[in-house]
Amino acid sequence: MALDLNFLITFFYNQFRRLPKPRKEFTGKTVIVTGANVGLGLEAARHFVRLDAAKVILACRDTEKGERAKADVERTTGRSGIVEVWSLDLSSFESIKQFCRRADQLPRLDVVVENASVAFVGPRGALAEGYETTITVNVVSTFLMALLLLPTLGRTATSFNVQPKLVIVSSDAHFVANFKERTAPRIFEAFKSTTVAPDSNSKGVILNTLNPGFCRTALFRDNKFPASIFLAFTSRLIGRSAEAGSRVIVDAAAAGPETHGKWLDTFEIREPSEYVRSEEGQKMQRRLYDELMAVLDRAEPGIAKNI
Repeated sequence: MALDLNFLITFFYNQFRRLPKPRKEFTGKTVIVTGANVGLGLEAARHFVRLDAAKVILACRDTEKGERAKADVERTTGRSGIVEVWSLDLSSFESIKQFCRRADQLPRLDVVVENASVAFVGPRGALAEGYETTITVNVVSTFLMALLLLPTLGRTATSFNVQPKLVIVSSDAHFVANFKERTAPRIFEAFKSTTVAPDSNSKGVILNTLNPGFCRTALFRDNKFPASIFLAFTSRLIGRSAEAGSRVIVDAAAAGPETHGKWLDTFEIREPSEYVRSEEGQKMQRRLYDELMAVLDRAEPGIAKNI
């Protein structure tokens, strides 16, 4: 119960904190943001453009919506010729591989923000690439893309003497999970924030994960009644705006090497839940890592060499 109380105190404190607007510039840098046509991704992309990035790539499943997002960013920032819209469907491994091959042709790649996700509350969703869609999109595809882009980020580190960032948007859900998934054969999501990052000694690339807080976005748009009503009411009551949540993302993208392999919660490095840090949790993470790498190797043989 003490853990639950501590979590609630931290949660509500963070939800109502005043979040500073990002000020560190990204001059000359190339940035990729997934899920960038709406919500957190769109607002993060807007900040990157405002902060003088040379190229900001909106990675979207629906490129028509992506083009509308591009026009909106250009209108509000007064900068044109910076934003590009690239097609990316995280429910398809082939789409991810095509996207990463295209990204590999960029002269440089300084920041990758893996923000795109789906969320369902209730019965299991449909399958994608043989796994439940939430697992495929939020975990397997996230790390498939991360490992495929690490060599590109690493080359930027070497060629330009910089520290590129790989930022994975996560959550604080593992603090309140009941961990029925402890004995399930695939237990990816509970440990998303601590799986690959600690082992990714990735040639000068800083990899961190973050919790942007509970935000008013379209993340839960596919949920059905009554979950949809509850989530809509709760987000209106205590949710941050998408723009406020995006400030946390941009802060992580500007952070230093002290954040490598760490989980960030509203601008601060924070320990994950007690269970994740426990002996049982450590064993579960190793099991998760081994299973995840097996899945990724089937999707792209030899991918482990990128770590």
